Amino acid sequence: MKLTRKKITGNLLRSLAVLLLFSLGACTAAGEELYFEPQEAVFSDTVSVANLSFYLDQAPSGLSGYNLTLSISDPSVARITGVEFPSWVSLNNSSSLPADSVQIKAVDLTEKINAGDSNVSLGTVTVESLASGEANLTVSVNRLDDDSENTISVTVREAKLTSGTTSKNPIVSIIPAESTLSSGESQVFEIRADNFPDGLSGYDFNLTLENPAVGNFTDVEYPSWVGLSENSSMPNTSIKVKAVDTTDVVKAGDENVLLASATFVAETPGESEISLTFNRLDDDSGSNINAVTEASSVKVQGSSTLPVANFTATPTSGDSPLTVQFTDESAGSPTAWAWDFDNDGSIDSTEQNPSYTYTSAGTYTVNLTVANAEGNDSEVKTDYITASESSTPTEPVAAFNADVTNGTVPLTVNFTDQSTGTPTSWAWDFDNDGSIDSTEQNPSYTYTAEGNYTVNLTVSSAAGGDSEVKAEYITVTDSSTTPEDRPDLIVSSISPSSSITANTSCNIGATISNTGADDAGAFNATLSVNGVVVDTHAVSGIVSGSSAAVNFSWKPVAAGYYSVTVSADAGDVIAESDETNNELADCIKVEEASSGSQNGSSSVSLNVTIVPVISLEVSPSALNFGELYPGKTSELQYLTLKNIGSCDVNVTAVVSDSSAGDQLFSQGLMLDSQLWNNYWKVVGKNSQENTSVALKVPADYAGSGNKKGTITFWAEAAE
Repeated sequence: MKLTRKKITGNLLRSLAVLLLFSLGACTAAGEELYFEPQEAVFSDTVSVANLSFYLDQAPSGLSGYNLTLSISDPSVARITGVEFPSWVSLNNSSSLPADSVQIKAVDLTEKINAGDSNVSLGTVTVESLASGEANLTVSVNRLDDDSENTISVTVREAKLTSGTTSKNPIVSIIPAESTLSSGESQVFEIRADNFPDGLSGYDFNLTLENPAVGNFTDVEYPSWVGLSENSSMPNTSIKVKAVDTTDVVKAGDENVLLASATFVAETPGESEISLTFNRLDDDSGSNINAVTEASSVKVQGSSTLPVANFTATPTSGDSPLTVQFTDESAGSPTAWAWDFDNDGSIDSTEQNPSYTYTSAGTYTVNLTVANAEGNDSEVKTDYITASESSTPTEPVAAFNADVTNGTVPLTVNFTDQSTGTPTSWAWDFDNDGSIDSTEQNPSYTYTAEGNYTVNLTVSSAAGGDSEVKAEYITVTDSSTTPEDRPDLIVSSISPSSSITANTSCNIGATISNTGADDAGAFNATLSVNGVVVDTHAVSGIVSGSSAAVNFSWKPVAAGYYSVTVSADAGDVIAESDETNNELADCIKVEEASSGSQNGSSSVSLNVTIVPVISLEVSPSALNFGELYPGKTSELQYLTLKNIGSCDVNVTAVVSDSSAGDQLFSQGLMLDSQLWNNYWKVVGKNSQENTSVALKVPADYAGSGNKKGTITFWAEAAE
């Protein structure tokens, strides 16, 4: 056993020595090799995936194209679910997936791969585990040609796939698992294995920041058992770390073994996962160790602080109707406010210091959520406001709603009385023809003919009476009408004011068009800022083929970039041929308010800045995730961001809700909030980036129905 150990260690030493010779300028000959990175994928459970990239180590005479077959030796263990081609590929083709083997073809028509290039990326394959076991991922070369169309002879280094874990699979962790730093601070991350049942002869792994903008690795230190070591140059966002146990210090059965310590220095605010990928990990006999890796994460805070919500109210008790003045006393310089005066989940005001009238007796819980660029915080004051019944009878105030406001003949509608002031009688006129149709408090009514119906509710008590009339509240269409015969409302343009400053009201104009075959009746259009509705505009109707201009008012409270969204038919009153294209989003910049000017003469300088053309194309334009239930995660759906402008751009994303009263998407309950709240990509000129989207409904979510949201990508020129 000791002799075998020395032999394997010698091989590792020679491999590392060759690498060190290269760094000293020595030269050695090598044949072409096709290999995978990582060399091994370990799946901790079934139905999990891993991405393995495959490379040609060198192309002495260039590369014109290839025809390869990728195969999994045991189809019961895993299968291939996807293939991604590198950017140099002009033409590509692959057989159908998922499968246990796939044939892929690629051609370099523009000669991007030059003679002498090394470590040439051929693609990335996605593998999904199916059952516990081991298998190999290999490549059969059908054709591999250089620039002169001569065949390139290669050897293939297979990748090992291991699904499921046993007591012999060590767990390698990055410690600490989470770290929060301010810009300029540092953190030492230890890479430790819980045990090595068969000892350790050496390792080769990559340590990578998934979001490279947050900082860099600046140093690597090795434990005393390491005899030979090597790592990538630093500072760097991804480093390769290698080490060999030349004196057999790490024994079989050793636990809590330190492999290396990497120092990270925080730079830019944001969050990133730190991933650990083994290229090689050998035991004392030279056999590969199937380790399970656990990632870590780091959060970098900016110079500003998180907001802390707080508020007061005057008065906090009295007879209804009770008008209360609320005062924001939050710390941390919030820039947005969302008040829920009865804690029912609906936002009642976005002002900083609003007033609200409680019209019904009761005890109310108040919720304030504040936000700035660093995050958000909520303050909930339970049973904070008490509105008592007045000793003087109060006249009732009529109010009502309906569970459905549009549909096809016959349409049954359930009406709910929401009147205040304790009415004792109700008179419903469901078509406003002057005839009373029901005297129940909460009646149902079936509309048997198409049309737009105005509903009138009159309530009364000993103190008096009141009526509420909702014009054209119910829309009933002919059931024989096809979607193609309906109206279709779209927001064709958004026109903000030319100059918008903080703490000053501004106008946001928009054009809403009806591109459908039928006329559209009355509906409401809304303006949302960062996912919160700030203004509503009533539109009397738009005939087919026409447009209507609407103007919204908004007063931003702070300078910065804001995502604005205009929604046509926000309440889904109109039955349209396409219900998915009612919104248009834009990103606008709010400048600091002017501090005024001084008297006296002054000179005027002339200056011009030539700005590049910024144009980002995102496809597809809509994603449909079907039906999900609480606790369910959707399938991944993919987006392509293509830069068709004249410069490199920094791309960020803002998530907002389209469904009125919802905050499922913007609050990160369904969407992966860690990904989208900190999304940041540099997309080069005439290039593209791919990303994926998944939804997950929290297991304790009690709502239901169709929910709509928007991811708005906006780009600015990269420096």
